Amino acid sequence: MNVTYRKAVPADSLELAELAQLLDDEDAEFLPDGIEQSGVQQGQGKYSAELMHQWLFADGHLGTAIVAERRGIQEERLLGYLLFVRTINTCLAGDALMIADLYVRPEGRSSGVGRRLMAAVCREAMAIGAVSVVWGVRASNARAQRFYHGLGAIDEGAQILELYREIMIALAKEAE
Repeated sequence: MNVTYRKAVPADSLELAELAQLLDDEDAEFLPDGIEQSGVQQGQGKYSAELMHQWLFADGHLGTAIVAERRGIQEERLLGYLLFVRTINTCLAGDALMIADLYVRPEGRSSGVGRRLMAAVCREAMAIGAVSVVWGVRASNARAQRFYHGLGAIDEGAQILELYREIMIALAKEAE
């Protein structure tokens, strides 16, 4: 399989939206009961080319994506992507990159695509002098945990907590 790795460009927006939706579909079982996916109509995904463009390429964009592109005789197709944002690591007093998404299509798994995407984000981190790359993984996702431990990742036993919109609205009222 001939795969190239590069930073995403605006022309990738639609395919990135499709990959994000595939990841979301695989992850759907983890959404807590009673949590509504805002802006999603029956039978539609929540990702669009416009949304991905806004997040990754518009003025004031939030993140950056690295893509794995399969190059074939008749087809070029994104095989996977890694989306990250710049943040800080206060424990180490330095810049850090935080991975929001890592997704590889089933046909690209166990072939080194995920590892190469992780290597590429580490290269980006080194270029800005970052002290770490961080991400979360669900406790029930044993396959992903094995993958990350195989890279040398350290499980610090931390938990990622989230406040969903309804709870945020209620809590925000306390700041008024």
